[in-house]
Amino acid sequence: MMNEETKKKLYASIKRFDLQSYIEANFVKVVPSGSSELRVDCFAPNGCASGDTKAHLWINVEKKAWICYKCGYGDNGVQRGTGWIPRLIADVEGVPIRVAIQRLLDDYEPTPDEDLEAALERSFAAFEAEEETTSRAAPSMAIPRQFYRLSAAGGITSGKFRAYAAKRGFDALMQSLYDLHYCVAKIPSLPEKYQSSFVSRLIWPIYDQEGVCRSAVARDITGSRRRPRWVTWPDTEPADFFWPLGRWLNGKFFPNSFPKRVVLTEGIIDAHAIYCLTDRVAKACFGKKISDAQIELLNSNRVKEIILAWDYEAKDKMINAVERLTPFFHVFVFPYRHPAWSSSAKTDLGDALDPTSEVHQVVHEELESAIDVDSPEFCAWVNS
Repeated sequence: MMNEETKKKLYASIKRFDLQSYIEANFVKVVPSGSSELRVDCFAPNGCASGDTKAHLWINVEKKAWICYKCGYGDNGVQRGTGWIPRLIADVEGVPIRVAIQRLLDDYEPTPDEDLEAALERSFAAFEAEEETTSRAAPSMAIPRQFYRLSAAGGITSGKFRAYAAKRGFDALMQSLYDLHYCVAKIPSLPEKYQSSFVSRLIWPIYDQEGVCRSAVARDITGSRRRPRWVTWPDTEPADFFWPLGRWLNGKFFPNSFPKRVVLTEGIIDAHAIYCLTDRVAKACFGKKISDAQIELLNSNRVKEIILAWDYEAKDKMINAVERLTPFFHVFVFPYRHPAWSSSAKTDLGDALDPTSEVHQVVHEELESAIDVDSPEFCAWVNS
């Protein structure tokens, strides 16, 4: 954190900052809109991400305030911390905020009559919010010794786990690449209510793009109706990430690249079905919602188009997600045209891995004819 003297210097530099000259020097297209307002194409890295061509970002150069009427950049209630001059400089130039702050401090010239105390608390609310956001580390987990690596197991006990994995499209190579594990014993290091939660489950560790294990999700293989099909490692949040973000090869983690268009599924087996049955790249987002962290991941990896392919019965949640994603990406939805998707059997993408399934042959075709949410067909899909 800054000391009070540095805060005063920074505030003084912000107060004198010539926002109009800065905008005119850094943007080719600047549209005047009145005596003190300018409009530019929005560049927000976690918003329009340079996809704006209609100058949705309005800037009041006198008030040193701005807002994008498409993605909310500049409104601290929508994108926290983005209504601050150092954040603006950092995002315009693609530099760390510390670099922007230091540049402003280097430009500081003291004047004897500055009365800064009253403004400090207001001015630095955004900075402290930025500090809080960047310093809060995502939780991680250590894989317990009760989790056994499936690719290294050869005994009778592991046989049923290998068989279930293979049934779900994870052959021996995939078991190794995705570091699948299984569990047959209680985990004493967990709180008592969780100690047996992972027994008789196939386990997928959730790695970030640096290969750090952030969570684990586990699928029951017994078919019991007395326990949930899926559980998550306690006190972690897989929905801040995606699966897969990389693969393991000879003990080394290789992050996956993101293509321009990505399919988003609810779960891991759905995403793997897309991988097995089509030429598209899919990511599991662990449920029927999109987190801020996931949007940031997609933006930082320069994804431009999203196909939402959650379960048919989650259509209302997909519609909510469309509203959340459209400010950032060109969005499509999986059409679910084959009648089997809407049948009482609740067929999902994971079921399509079965060669005898009615939808085994149609997944690729339906993905290729995904519905653009900007089209009239989407309105019909919503109301069907």
